[in-house]
Amino acid sequence: MSIVLARPPRRGPSFGVSVKADGTGKKVVTACGEVDIATAHLLDAHLGRASRDCGEVVVDMTGISFMDASGLTALIHADNRARARGVRLRLARVPDRIARLFRITRLDERFDIACEG
Repeated sequence: MSIVLARPPRRGPSFGVSVKADGTGKKVVTACGEVDIATAHLLDAHLGRASRDCGEVVVDMTGISFMDASGLTALIHADNRARARGVRLRLARVPDRIARLFRITRLDERFDIACEG
């Protein structure tokens, strides 16, 4: 018996994230790659740390190539934490394919979203 995979298994998470403070009380979290069940916890952790000591967190999503429900859940958790701390969370440069996911789930009504293009 043999197993045929639809796509080859990944060697590790294809995801990256960086956080930069701009000196005005705002932090920019830049994420790239796939935000899925294997990587969503990394985004959640970075967003949690970023919202500790600032007034606004901007998530630059231009490099996000894929997002599933785990990624949406991480953003919801981050938004809940940010609101509890009095911090504004914004999503910036959201690719159209990812923005569609927010529209389908009606999360575009919850988040402050600025799309690409």
